[in-house]
Amino acid sequence: MICTMVNSAWADRLIEVPIGRRLPLGELRFEWTQERGAFRTRRFYLGTGLTKNIDLELRSERIGATDFGTADISYNFQPPIVDLGPGISVGFLDVANRSALGRRAYLALTFRNGLETEALNTFADFTIGVSQGRDTLPFLAFRMPIIGEDFRVIGELDGKTLRAGLEFKQSRALTVRIVFEQNRVLLTGQTLFKF
Repeated sequence: MICTMVNSAWADRLIEVPIGRRLPLGELRFEWTQERGAFRTRRFYLGTGLTKNIDLELRSERIGATDFGTADISYNFQPPIVDLGPGISVGFLDVANRSALGRRAYLALTFRNGLETEALNTFADFTIGVSQGRDTLPFLAFRMPIIGEDFRVIGELDGKTLRAGLEFKQSRALTVRIVFEQNRVLLTGQTLFKF
């Protein structure tokens, strides 16, 4: 099997919050997150589109002395249509029921707004949704360009935890992020492979 790297995209999840977009069939996303300094927090993600509409992501997380592995699965009705209609995704987060928020079903709507100026022709994404598990939690997320497509500000609230950061597209093969989550600074990298 021959794999080639393609442009990075944070498909079915912004940071931890699900969004109404999908991972394309034939692409494999690998992502890693490491806490800066103390190295108490580590996360690994491996996701792919199983069909045209179904995504699967396996993930492993360590926070302090707690380790777990689980999976997320989503069904994507449609991708967002710029300035016309939302991307709609439903699914299950943490199917193994091992994370702090536990197993939960969700509905996410992602609205994509086109941004056009003389120097910028790109888009901003805004997501609203709700998850139902031990608690019913509304969630919000946004991703907006600051300087072209290669530098963006991101943020989300999963109903309990606020996260915000900056995203830098380093090259066609690598996108990195600096994310602030509670009292932690997380460094994240992502690579997308096409096979």
